[in-house]
Amino acid sequence: MATKSILPDFQAFLRVRKLVPEKHIPYYTHWASKFLKFCNKNTQSDHNKLVLEFMDSLQKDKDVPDTSSDERCEP
Repeated sequence: MATKSILPDFQAFLRVRKLVPEKHIPYYTHWASKFLKFCNKNTQSDHNKLVLEFMDSLQKDKDVPDTSSDERCEP
């Protein structure tokens, strides 16, 4: 994954503010990018509903692994 090409301003924001460890920046930008693409396709004004629909779409996506919370992004 070419990390510099995915949301470079968001990556810089995370890096400068030290909001996540450097090694996890690609992970955060990947999922932020997926969510933004989903929101652009689903232009509802209810943000809570959009988040729930995004989560539902991830559950149905066979390319997204089903992991436990222990397997997710470790600190």
